[in-house]
Amino acid sequence: MFIARSEYGKPHPVPPMPLGPTTFSPEGRLFQVEYSLEAIKLGSTAIGVATSEGVILGVEKRVTSTLLEASSVEKIVEIDQHIGCAMSGLQADARNLVEHARVECQNHAFHYAEPLRVESTTQAICDLALRFGESGDDEESVMSRPFGVALLIAGHDEDGPQLYVMAFEHFHARLANLCLPFRYHAEPSGTFYRYDAKAIGSGSEGAQAELQNEYHRSLTLAEAETLVLKTLKQVMEEKLDSKNVQLASVTKENGFRIYNDEQMSQAVAQLGGNQ
Repeated sequence: MFIARSEYGKPHPVPPMPLGPTTFSPEGRLFQVEYSLEAIKLGSTAIGVATSEGVILGVEKRVTSTLLEASSVEKIVEIDQHIGCAMSGLQADARNLVEHARVECQNHAFHYAEPLRVESTTQAICDLALRFGESGDDEESVMSRPFGVALLIAGHDEDGPQLYVMAFEHFHARLANLCLPFRYHAEPSGTFYRYDAKAIGSGSEGAQAELQNEYHRSLTLAEAETLVLKTLKQVMEEKLDSKNVQLASVTKENGFRIYNDEQMSQAVAQLGGNQ
């Protein structure tokens, strides 16, 4: 094949290089981070409400078959005696983040004989969430992609009851301030915020609008429980009952507690009586 004289010196077109998970596009976007947000949008709805008495977490449990044991669907887990979290997105990814947080809490308690602060626990989770992409031989193994999960982290320490959120919301606006503490919600990007009330997951848009209208700082813990259940009822496709929702609370007196079957039945029955 001969090249015409007129073609000498012309630059040959270069095929576009595939973008890795840590590579910015020419428009300044991280596509892998944006894709992980879509996984969260498909997740079940989770809601957290903070009061002066403590924090209530509530999550929709999608029981997809009558043969599925509802108690095996865990959407709320304990991190330490004073901290727990609710998840939306890929549960396997959430397990990695939760186990990392548990180790950090136990290491801190072992070395300093005191519980790890809620904000510091959230920071530790966000540090791991940032560690995705390729790593060198001298580094411990990290995720090859961003985590496809958002977490509502609730706890109580010397700063009182706190609700943090780790997720992808506002990622591009906050890119220069990763892991910035501000009324908290934690994201796969490593960003977290602090909130008085927050919803994540597939029904988060409608749930957040309801929380915006109904929340006030003088809420009691019992009123927060009712608000969480009422909001979940509005955004869930299935009829709300004690089997397809899960609740937990964290207070100074009792620490983090996941509701048992009897407590769930009472809470749902009380919601029906109030409406």
